[in-house]
This record gives sequence, C-alpha cells and structure tokens, in this order.
Amino acid sequence: MSKTEYYKELLKIYRELLKKHVDGVCVLDLYVEYLKLCLKMDYKNPHYSKFAPGFTYGNCYTYALDFKVPSIFRDIYILTNKRDIYYDVGFISCPVHDTYVTSRSKLIENFYQDCDYLKICVFECGYKDNPSHGGYKIHMFIDPKTEIGKSYDFHFVRENVGGILSDKNGCNGEIERIYTMDTITKHYDYVKTLEIVKPNVR
Repeated sequence: MSKTEYYKELLKIYRELLKKHVDGVCVLDLYVEYLKLCLKMDYKNPHYSKFAPGFTYGNCYTYALDFKVPSIFRDIYILTNKRDIYYDVGFISCPVHDTYVTSRSKLIENFYQDCDYLKICVFECGYKDNPSHGGYKIHMFIDPKTEIGKSYDFHFVRENVGGILSDKNGCNGEIERIYTMDTITKHYDYVKTLEIVKPNVR
C-alpha cells in the first residue's frame, strides 16, 4: 500500500467517526479498522522511546502490540459512552468489544483471537530465547489476587529492538523502561512469553 492510499483510507475512517449518532461500538469498530490499516504500513519491530508519539493513550496491552491510540477515537468514545475505553484483551476480536479476562486460560485465548483477527502470527517462545521468526517478544502476566469470577488484572511487557524491555503503566499511563522483571513479578504471576510477527514484518 502506498502512502497516498493509506491516507485516503485513513480519511474514510475519520469521516465515519465524525458522523452524527456514532455509538461506542461503532467507535471501536472503526478503531479496529484503523489498526488493520496501520498494520499494512508497519514494516518494523518496535523501538523503545520514553515519549513515543501516539502512545499517550491505551494500556500495557495496546503498547505491547505497538498500537497507537489516536485521541480522536478516545475523545468520541468518552463523549458517547461517558467513560474511557476498556482495552481488555479480546476487545479487538469481540463483536461488541465487551469482553473480560476471567481466568488465565481466557487471557491466553482472547490474546490469540485478537492476533488471529488482525493476522498477527504468534509463536511460543522461551523466556530467555531470542526471537526466531523475525518478530519481537512480549511477556504476559496476570494478577493472582483477583477474586474468582471477576475480571482479572493483567499486564504485558514488550521486548524492543536491542532487547530493551518496556511497558505502559496502566491505562493512559507512562511508558517505562524495565531493568529487572522483579518489579513486575512482585505484583503479577508470569503466564508466558510469545513472539509476535506483524503481517508485513517477515
């Protein structure tokens, strides 16, 4: 896809977004279309930057997948729903974007469904292994203290080019470089490490 084609498609998404009577589900549908469009122009694995443009909003999950959250999506969603977007794992592939992580297995299942929906390849990877498919590694965690039957708190850490670890501290929080995983495992249980490969990064 050329840059001209990209901007034409982006303009179509923004026009739809700015129409009257757009509800929260429609906003998220358009955000997912935006992600699909961005993936067509995404040819590189992520680099660490404390103040990366486009990453003011979102959470550890969107950051781990290297997905920007333009303010226009968030602002219109808040306007229509009177609350911020919940970036739960599974919100990309769920038809109504209303999903909860109610167990460790559900966290993994939702993650694979989101990646499959966006045609992102996922490979099992050892905690200390190097990526072997041209992608980059992410580390998945879950809060063991969440009450049974309620949505679990999760966390993701991404391994950038050069092996630099980083995460996003909460919803719309700051990007932080991680020097030791002890700061994460102090609060979360380790689930697994995966290598993800975007459609054009091959």
